[in-house]
Amino acid sequence: MAREARRLEVPVILDGGSWKPGLEDLLAHVDVAVVSAAFTVPGGGGRHGDGLTAVMDLGPWWAARTAGDLPVRWAGRDGSSGEVPVPEVDVVDTLGAGDVLHGALLAEVVREGTTDLPGALERAVAVAVRSVQSTGVRGWAEHR
Repeated sequence: MAREARRLEVPVILDGGSWKPGLEDLLAHVDVAVVSAAFTVPGGGGRHGDGLTAVMDLGPWWAARTAGDLPVRWAGRDGSSGEVPVPEVDVVDTLGAGDVLHGALLAEVVREGTTDLPGALERAVAVAVRSVQSTGVRGWAEHR
């Protein structure tokens, strides 16, 4: 599916929680990879030792790494990089926060395209931060 989506010029986004066998084949057809702190490419940390370049070396042209309440680091194959701070809030429930982040990023890409991925990531982080301030996976959405 990822190969066909790329052929049709539909952006392919990976939600990578941890490395699994076969991901090297899938990553060859991924445009944007957002991975967790637990996601490690076997055999190295990439050209700069940060893990994001190792992910991009397998195919994606843009990658980001989440780490709970720490800033979300991102990098592009064009050499750009940065981080999105995670605002400090009263956390009620973190269940599903990563899924909310990935869903919000996907919605941003569908709505705005891939020309401003750092901005899209910043908006997705804001949605995920709102989600942890309510109980349950959908509690935050019910109070919008």
